[in-house]
Amino acid sequence: MSTSLNLIRFVKAVDHGDAALVSRHTFQAAPSVENAKHERVGFRSVKRKFEDQSKSATAERARDASTDPEQLVLCKLYRLGHLIRQGTIPGANALEKFYIAVVKARMKIVCKIDCTSAGFSCKITLDGICVAKGSATSHNAARGRAIEAALERLKQPYYEIMTADGESRLFVETDKAKEKAALVSKQRLNNIRLNFPNFVVVQRWWDTCALSTLNSSAHLNKVKCSIKGHEGGASAFLNGIEIGRGTGEKGKVARLEAAKDALRLLQMVRPTIRIKTMVCGEELTKKMVGDSTVTTLVNCKSAAVAMPANHSSPSYGKISDDNVGYKLLKLMGWSGGGIGKDECGILDPIVPKEVVRRAGLGFQGNCAKGRPEVLEDTVLDVTFKSKIRKVVQDFAKTKVLKDLVFSPEFGTGETLYIQGFAGWLGLTTIPRSGPGGRYLTLRHKFSAQELLQMLLEVGSTEKYEVIPPSSNIHL
Repeated sequence: MSTSLNLIRFVKAVDHGDAALVSRHTFQAAPSVENAKHERVGFRSVKRKFEDQSKSATAERARDASTDPEQLVLCKLYRLGHLIRQGTIPGANALEKFYIAVVKARMKIVCKIDCTSAGFSCKITLDGICVAKGSATSHNAARGRAIEAALERLKQPYYEIMTADGESRLFVETDKAKEKAALVSKQRLNNIRLNFPNFVVVQRWWDTCALSTLNSSAHLNKVKCSIKGHEGGASAFLNGIEIGRGTGEKGKVARLEAAKDALRLLQMVRPTIRIKTMVCGEELTKKMVGDSTVTTLVNCKSAAVAMPANHSSPSYGKISDDNVGYKLLKLMGWSGGGIGKDECGILDPIVPKEVVRRAGLGFQGNCAKGRPEVLEDTVLDVTFKSKIRKVVQDFAKTKVLKDLVFSPEFGTGETLYIQGFAGWLGLTTIPRSGPGGRYLTLRHKFSAQELLQMLLEVGSTEKYEVIPPSSNIHL
């Protein structure tokens, strides 16, 4: 069975003098049965779906990616210029560095050398855009001059693609490009002023990462922060509003540059609170509170149900050096102390409590009532608890910008009790590591706006500093 042709196109070449006319015939036939897709539509029935298998579906682009080819090429050129300005590309000479940078920017380079009356001329083209030209008396010299001109041109911060004599060329340092870049920055600044009038940037002196600072500031201001990557780089958004853009060699670098741009624009129109130290406050020792006497609840009558003999020793619960988890932490760079970036995590390993004689949940309370032979346990003295509660309550009533620091002399049980009571009062508890060991700090919970208002009233403190908006921001 023959299939009829559904398209016949005749194309006639242009007549050039005595040249013979050549005709091209293009045939596009319906797909054969072998190339058809079979799709079941019912019981024991097959529906043949004829589709052209030679046509592949276009790749789905990101939702926020640009579809303008010229804009995509311009974004790649910005990424290439960022790599060149960084100066971290390896290579023995300028030619090798330029080719490596072009490959990393995922661009196609064409080096065309023509013979002229004065020697040779070289033209460098990137993704169809003429970047630079160079002339010399030899092939290599012409190519070297063209690449040097391309490097100097790509080092500039602003680019513009214009068409001249039927050719797309790259121009830099034009007033139009500067005005366009300034207009884009002005639009983002207006978005910040309009949508985030009360935003406060919170910057920690020990945290130099712009992405971390942007995320923490957005969290304190109760704003959703997101960094989205696209083909030309990355963009930073606050509540879905774009406030920064960046390009880079990789997606991670592009996101970091977008966060830097967003943070720079935020600090130009919004105040910044700089945290100068982690802890600020006098240390509270046991002598100030009173020693906590430990009272025995019950005595253990049977060694079979008692806790391990080394329960009270410092080595109880310590992870051995041959433990797999201990080795993994060492390989990850852990050298001791608390877990986490700021060493605020747990210090001692979690030790499971043994439940004996099927006591179940609440077995400690049951043993205090009628089963003294089950377990031995200790509790803090009532006097110590009352003193701690009074100290923490007095601190919670006074709205101060200092921390309440407990000395490393306080044991694990005492620290846990302080943490629980302080959390019940709405205070923030942060355990930290110091030269003398682990210690606990308490501070009030302030929003970014409340903290700014207090600092404007009392001025800068030992811990906090207010930086007004400024256009001279360098990250």
